[in-house]
Amino acid sequence: MRAALLQGNIVVNIIEVDDLDVLPNLVDATASGAIGDTYKNGQFISQEYLKQADENKAQAIALLKQTDWVELPSVADPSQSNPYLDNQAEFIAWRSQVRAIAVNPIDGDISIFAEIPQEVWKTV
Repeated sequence: MRAALLQGNIVVNIIEVDDLDVLPNLVDATASGAIGDTYKNGQFISQEYLKQADENKAQAIALLKQTDWVELPSVADPSQSNPYLDNQAEFIAWRSQVRAIAVNPIDGDISIFAEIPQEVWKTV
């Protein structure tokens, strides 16, 4: 059987064994697993996945910082701002999706990053 030898939660070697009990810190790697992967909750997570997830997290945080201003109540209040942002709700909904990625990063191409709303300004 193909087994992964763990040091902490990192795969440090892949070996063939008859039984997982022959060494401590062995887990079944028959279906997947490679040296350098992280083993968490019974699953192997590749370094490439973690790298992409970290990059997505950084991009999400940067986008949230760039659009923090839309959360200010006065920006969308015609009595306090002229011109005022007419589509604040659209920004808030988009930011909620981006925030979810910042908090729980995932790998892959994140299309929501490209879907940043266009500012719609109106005057009183």
